Amino acid sequence: MSAQSKDVLQPGRLKILIAVRHPVGGIRTFLRYVHARLDPTRYEVSLVLPESAEQEAIRSDFSAHLPAFFFVPSDTSLVRLVLRLLEVARFQKPHVIHSQGLTAGVCASVAAMLTRTPHVMTLHDVFLPPMFRGFTGYLKHLMLSLFLRLPQRIHCVSQDVRENLLEFFPSQKKNGSRVVVIFNGIDVERFANVAPRGIRSQLGLMPDTFLLGFFGRFMSQKGFKYLVDAVALLVKGSTLPRSLFVLTFSNDGFYREEQARVRELGLEPYFRFLPFEPNIAPILHDLDAVAIPSLWEACPLVPMEAMVAGVPVIGTDCIGLREVLAKTPSRICPAKDSVALAEAIQSEMLNSTKSEAAIFKQEAAGRFDVRERANEIETLLRGLAGLS
Repeated sequence: MSAQSKDVLQPGRLKILIAVRHPVGGIRTFLRYVHARLDPTRYEVSLVLPESAEQEAIRSDFSAHLPAFFFVPSDTSLVRLVLRLLEVARFQKPHVIHSQGLTAGVCASVAAMLTRTPHVMTLHDVFLPPMFRGFTGYLKHLMLSLFLRLPQRIHCVSQDVRENLLEFFPSQKKNGSRVVVIFNGIDVERFANVAPRGIRSQLGLMPDTFLLGFFGRFMSQKGFKYLVDAVALLVKGSTLPRSLFVLTFSNDGFYREEQARVRELGLEPYFRFLPFEPNIAPILHDLDAVAIPSLWEACPLVPMEAMVAGVPVIGTDCIGLREVLAKTPSRICPAKDSVALAEAIQSEMLNSTKSEAAIFKQEAAGRFDVRERANEIETLLRGLAGLS
């Protein structure tokens, strides 16, 4: 078996095998904030993950570790992912397997069971009723009920995720200590004091243009269609106090379809679709607000990053996001409500909350700092591996 890079194991180091099925968005950032910051003199990290547009950014995140990367094709089947994880686990002999997300967790559970390796599954997902409708949904629920019994620990990234898990799989309550909550966090220093990029001048925009950022992937969950509809309401139904410009930073998911819809609605002058940015910190400091019109989240990092940067957030009251936005200066509106979202954007344009956001960013830095959370996860991994 070959690995792209491999360092020599030092005595006493904890060997962690990280299993990933979707190395994008919050999962990719979780890897950077939690695993990549582990002390390389105490940990040896290996990753099994699909090839993706972000793989070079992930390599860069782990440059201090010289980890072993074991890539699989982006369209690999779950069976092949299980076989690859089993192969790597037998070769690497990790002390613990740490899977990221439900799909990776199911696949890693099989490899962990067959190699008798302790397994922690981090749940970045929430369950929705349509997933389990009909006979196929019943079978899916039955299979997940069995697989969710296998990990030694299920790590939920928010209280909302834990409550959602127990709602759909109440049998998990029988052994409550298996399900632990360690809230997501961010590298606050990365966002607190950063010089703006100057994106207005780069794009040829007027200095007073109201810049609204959207950093989600183009998936239905992220609610971009409601943002588009809200902008349509604003530009066609009222006189805006300032020029409005929405910046997006992804070419993933239904990227072309969303672009086409913006064109069909005649909204091209108000949107600019920009490529993925591995470091959004300088861009955040250019924005007047960040829009997060999500339908559901587990524990999103973008609103944390925006608040630590002192940028106003306009978000929804959906599961996961509501927990992050609670008791903050953020504007919160109902999910799937373009009218309310348009009103929130207009209110921010008329009465900016930037001063409140600037005052709150110190509290946000204390609330969302990843270091304490990373230490908790480190303790969890070492405890399961039987190391102090």
